[in-house]
Amino acid sequence: MALTHLKSASLAVILVSMSGVSYASANGQPLEIASASVSSGSPFGIFKPKARTDKRRLDYQIWDDVLQNIVIDFGLSSRIRASRPASGTGTRVVTGHTSPYRLEGSRIAFGFLNDNYREVLTQYREDLVSIANQIDITRLSKDEQLAFWFNLHNVLVIEKIAQEYPEDVPSTLLFESEGRQLPLDEAKFITIRGQALSLRNIREDIVFSNWSDPRVIYGFFRGDIGSPRMLRLAYTANNLEYRLNGSANEFVNSLRGFHEARKERKVSKIYDEAKGFYFPNWEADLVAHIREFAEGDTLEDLDAEKPFALDRYETTIADLSGGQRRASALFIEGSGNLPPETARLLSEVGQKQEILRRRGAGTGLSRGYVIIEDVETQDSGEQGAEPVIK
Repeated sequence: MALTHLKSASLAVILVSMSGVSYASANGQPLEIASASVSSGSPFGIFKPKARTDKRRLDYQIWDDVLQNIVIDFGLSSRIRASRPASGTGTRVVTGHTSPYRLEGSRIAFGFLNDNYREVLTQYREDLVSIANQIDITRLSKDEQLAFWFNLHNVLVIEKIAQEYPEDVPSTLLFESEGRQLPLDEAKFITIRGQALSLRNIREDIVFSNWSDPRVIYGFFRGDIGSPRMLRLAYTANNLEYRLNGSANEFVNSLRGFHEARKERKVSKIYDEAKGFYFPNWEADLVAHIREFAEGDTLEDLDAEKPFALDRYETTIADLSGGQRRASALFIEGSGNLPPETARLLSEVGQKQEILRRRGAGTGLSRGYVIIEDVETQDSGEQGAEPVIK
């Protein structure tokens, strides 16, 4: 199983290019400073999308470069629970990942990130926040806004975990915020237009509150195995539908997303978080949503006459070694210099891919795809055009 290099040369290019999120203005005028207008009701009302008056686009090429160096896609789920790994010779201790869902989703190579990479993550997150404090992003196209919130949320998650790594359960990390120690999801890490924001605020108070399409659930990476996968490319206004459909399909057809148990149909707790926004009639709405993306065995499990219940959410970090820093170099191809926990995990992923090949199914790996798209005749974000994700 070939994996990507984390090349120092590539990192140098990213650092040299770190002048902020690039942007283009139709008239070449400099960015204006966004005014923090007073909003009645919710303090997050200032982020409610408005009629589009700003046609600028955000370019996430730098974030693409970073993600392709640090994200490893494990491909589609085999829908087979991974058995517990055997312990090493002469010991009963099993190190590394042991979750039955450990072969699903994607992983961040946290153990291979050096101080330069962590600095890149911080600088890029600061640049995204700076842009949102200079322009009124609520006047961009709605698709442009959604891509921005996905990318900001996800770089923030990866940045904060990378700073604290090694850590096996990101959700238990505590950060100083507003005079208190708060967990990763609740800490107010950033301020935009005078409003302090947490990761939960971005998801629930901005995106879930202003976008009616439940596919937005899959755009947010949580840093753990139970999460929707982290993509190896940034979200943009032009790729939203394709990327979200792919992530929805991967998650729904994975065991961590949905599966049939002996007495119940188990669903991820991320659906419960979004229940009040997208699934008020819980069972009927959730069945309808899952059915849009379910395939094969998943469809059969969905039709089982059993109640829904929340599955045990897998909080273990989505890395390669289970939260153990063992690497000393930015190189993760092959297994010659890999920690044994990582080498074992990648070997298991290779075995899963072979199962999928024998079934005649695609592996779902993000490498090697050829995407043919129609020539655009209208920008989905132009005045009067409907947003792709509403």
